[in-house]
Amino acid sequence: MDSNDLRFSGFRGLSEAKRLFEEMPERNVVSWNSMVVGLIRNGELEEARQIFDGMPEKNIVSWNTMIAGYAESCRMEEARVLFEEMEERNVVTWTSMIAGYCRAGEVDKGLEEAQTLFDTIPDRDEISWTSLIDGYLSTGQVSKACYLFNNMPDKDGVAWTAMISGHVQNELFAEATYLFSKMRAYGISPLNSTYSILFGVAGATAIWKDKTSG
Repeated sequence: MDSNDLRFSGFRGLSEAKRLFEEMPERNVVSWNSMVVGLIRNGELEEARQIFDGMPEKNIVSWNTMIAGYAESCRMEEARVLFEEMEERNVVTWTSMIAGYCRAGEVDKGLEEAQTLFDTIPDRDEISWTSLIDGYLSTGQVSKACYLFNNMPDKDGVAWTAMISGHVQNELFAEATYLFSKMRAYGISPLNSTYSILFGVAGATAIWKDKTSG
């Protein structure tokens, strides 16, 4: 194993990882990136940024890691600053930003920003499509989610499951069941989570009927 490749899973704690990092006679971009990842995973976002800023050399993984760290913490202003500073972006960068905006507390602004970014992505993958679809579904904007889903070129099991789950969350149980039927008709294998969602539909339908008839 490369001596610069820090493996946090083999350490007894983050403190030991920091010690080994400091003791490294030579560090490359892999070891720097590993340190940033470890700090972010342990909730040390400020220290991760200090390490990031001190890197003598950054690659696209370095930038994506720091942006994802901010996005996952809903610190989108800081994520956006780094995003704008990046000279080269890939689909991971775009997807992190879209997911972050969809996750952010300012829902309308976040989704507007996410849609703007989505519209400018040169090569969209399933994750970027599904992230925005999920964002609309989670805020009750089902028609917008359906529009995106219908225009999605390659729908995988995750995208179908997100649509089914979103319809259930919005108490559109018949539509969720219909989507499942279409999923099967298109030859897409349901995920375990797809079945879990559908198992709850019967109970959710009963609860919904009680609420509307009570």
